[in-house]
Amino acid sequence: MVAALRRLYAAIYSPIYIEGSTADLDWNAIRNATGCIHVVQKWIPKTVEYLKPTVNRVNDIGYLMSIIRVTCLHRAFGGNCHLQKYVSHESCRIPYQPVLTGENNVSADVVACLTELDPTCGVRALWFLLQNGVSMDLSVVCNFAEEICSTFISSLHPSGGPSPLHDLVVPRRWITNPNKPTVHRDTILRFLNYVRRLMNILRSGRARTKFDLLSSEESFVDVMVTQMCRMLYILGYNVRDVGLSKAIAEILLLPSLEVDNTRELSPQIQRHFANQRLQYLETIRALDTGSPIRDLIHLVHKDGRNPNPPVPAWIPRLVFKHVGDISRQMNRVPAF
Repeated sequence: MVAALRRLYAAIYSPIYIEGSTADLDWNAIRNATGCIHVVQKWIPKTVEYLKPTVNRVNDIGYLMSIIRVTCLHRAFGGNCHLQKYVSHESCRIPYQPVLTGENNVSADVVACLTELDPTCGVRALWFLLQNGVSMDLSVVCNFAEEICSTFISSLHPSGGPSPLHDLVVPRRWITNPNKPTVHRDTILRFLNYVRRLMNILRSGRARTKFDLLSSEESFVDVMVTQMCRMLYILGYNVRDVGLSKAIAEILLLPSLEVDNTRELSPQIQRHFANQRLQYLETIRALDTGSPIRDLIHLVHKDGRNPNPPVPAWIPRLVFKHVGDISRQMNRVPAF
């Protein structure tokens, strides 16, 4: 059953980002989609009941990988599955060591992050995986990191306009559900610190100390580094916080400016950040060369002012008045 879970997850959440994401799925193009989806919806709760942690650390990390997979599939396919209730059972608990939270349950934090869009829980769980993980699935961890990152979009507020989503440039998968919480700056900074640690592991040739990789999968590590860099370029384009911008540039191994007064930026510093953001977009465009999927969307509120500098024309605009307009315009209608 775990093998089937891995195969289905890899089919829906492609480990190669240029092959698209769940936001690019057209359910109506799938033969007998309704029947297939109902089968998966019934299969997911049975899989959840099958999954159990053990006292073995490697097996417990494997259990968390499975919980991430099955929760992501539940989000994609829908249906009734009380994941949070299940992982809260004592027999399904993976404790933090040392205790970081009152609940003290990594698996519950994973589910809360992915289903309740709780980035604080996600950041804690990511820390645990990087601190204790062995024989992890690299694509699952990177996908989980990007899911956490996507919860920040309502907290970036790049334009200061009528909506926190106005003037964002984000992948379609980040706004499948645009109703994201407000996230404290410290949470985003902690996330970036853990992404820095992940990138250091991957760049230093130590990926096998944490991840289950075959000798023939060295190039796959490079692909995952590129995917994480792409995520950071997107985040870096949208943030206007000088400290966060500096942290992102450092992880990307780019030079960053020293700014004495973050409240009153000089015109020179402002031009630097504006040019840097446009360079991020051009780098993303270069990374996506040859990809059949173009997933970036420029969100524009109907009453918002024009961005400065303007967003390149190759990124399509999605004009909205209410947050619900984004889902109606972007999401493909499910067959179920």
